Amino acid sequence: MLTDKEIRTYNWTKHEFTIKEGISLEERLDGEVPGGGKPFVIVVDNERIYLGSFWSYVSSLFNPDIPKIYSMWDKESENDRYKITYQKYQDPRVDTKIYTALKELGEIID
Repeated sequence: MLTDKEIRTYNWTKHEFTIKEGISLEERLDGEVPGGGKPFVIVVDNERIYLGSFWSYVSSLFNPDIPKIYSMWDKESENDRYKITYQKYQDPRVDTKIYTALKELGEIID
């Protein structure tokens, strides 16, 4: 769905990201997410770090075992803000490979 070149900022503390102007994640998802979610994979240097899913708040299906990006987006000023949520104790979002890659690209904010 997205590459590192399309991410504008990533807030490491909140695991929220913004994408560059002119890119629409909603369009790439064809305007909606199916009730069972739509999977995504976080990859660094061609290595799969974790699997997650785009999810709708209105879905009656729920799986707490995978990170989720919800499909009802928050607006922050003129930029869409996307949050990756996770509810388990061993959080795959905090992998140092992800942090290092985003830091080297200058996309990390805290």
